[in-house]
Amino acid sequence: MMRKQTEGAISIGFADITKGTQTGREPVGYATLDIGPVSYGLGAKSPRTQVRRLADRLVVTTEFGLSIADNSLHTASAMLLAATAYPENVYTVSVDGVRLQATPQMVQANVPLGRTSLHRLQIEIPNTVTEKDSQFHNNIVFQVIPN
Repeated sequence: MMRKQTEGAISIGFADITKGTQTGREPVGYATLDIGPVSYGLGAKSPRTQVRRLADRLVVTTEFGLSIADNSLHTASAMLLAATAYPENVYTVSVDGVRLQATPQMVQANVPLGRTSLHRLQIEIPNTVTEKDSQFHNNIVFQVIPN
């Protein structure tokens, strides 16, 4: 779930080029990127979600677009940071190859504002996870800091 928040003049939101399925029934200011059900045996049901089966884990990836804008036109670029909302001990979650933690990590140093940027979400699921414990219950928080 992603909450679209406008603080000052900079806003961030999912762009139309998002390959994962977006659901439109979220509270105002939130967006969800739904990659659909995934399993080691069957892979992904969504054609927009890629699955790689490795000996010790399942790697699930999808691409999504972010639109970051400064309506006041005071800045041309910003730093993009991302974090998991809760500490993640089972799954490895990455955006653009940057492993996320509960503290914000820099994903991109200079994102041009007013353009859509393409990003890749990757979730690694170890084979030791049982079906009972296999649901991913976490949020990714994006933060934008003007340069």
